[in-house]
Amino acid sequence: MTTHEAPRTAYKPLAMSYNDAAAYVGLSRRTIIKLVSTGEFPRPRKVRGTTALRFSTADVEAWFDNQPEQNPEAVE
Repeated sequence: MTTHEAPRTAYKPLAMSYNDAAAYVGLSRRTIIKLVSTGEFPRPRKVRGTTALRFSTADVEAWFDNQPEQNPEAVE
């Protein structure tokens, strides 16, 4: 008996959780929560019909792309 598997394709998710967003930009979940509360990070959206909050991947990427670069030598 042969098992047929669907081809694996890597899709970028449209939305991500707090933990996923934090990992994606290299910050802690707690830092993401603080940045959202001060308006410095995109607000998550409520997923229709659920209690889940998700960040738009496009919003998170745009936020990251607009962050000023730091001199690696200045970071300790």
